[in-house]
Amino acid sequence: MLIDDDFATNIYNEIIIEDTGYVDKIIIQSSVEEALEYLKTNFTKDHPRPDLIFLDINMPTMNGWDFLEAYSKHFKLDTSNNKIVMLSTTSDEEEIEKAKKIPILNGIKSKPLTTEIVEEIVATFFAPNQLVQEK
Repeated sequence: MLIDDDFATNIYNEIIIEDTGYVDKIIIQSSVEEALEYLKTNFTKDHPRPDLIFLDINMPTMNGWDFLEAYSKHFKLDTSNNKIVMLSTTSDEEEIEKAKKIPILNGIKSKPLTTEIVEEIVATFFAPNQLVQEK
């Protein structure tokens, strides 16, 4: 799942993720509210549970920090199978330290997303056949 309010960023990230061949479906949400609504519904083949969530920090109304707070309060998803990685343009040490203290957050990476970042995350958090791989 991609959560970012910037349409162009979502399209770019979708292309990068598709190029890795690790997934068969990418869910794009343009706001925290949309993402939380998606996660509240029952998961099916057509409405899959995301294994990995890429989350932007700076968004209007609710930001990435708000998402993490709401997610940890309202969802009982098994976070061992559901990874959340923040994507940021900041190099602010305060934000990086804040991110490290949030147990459900599995990392913070600098934008732009690259195939190398996706491959590193997959290698770190997922078993070899856990994600669909088309390569």
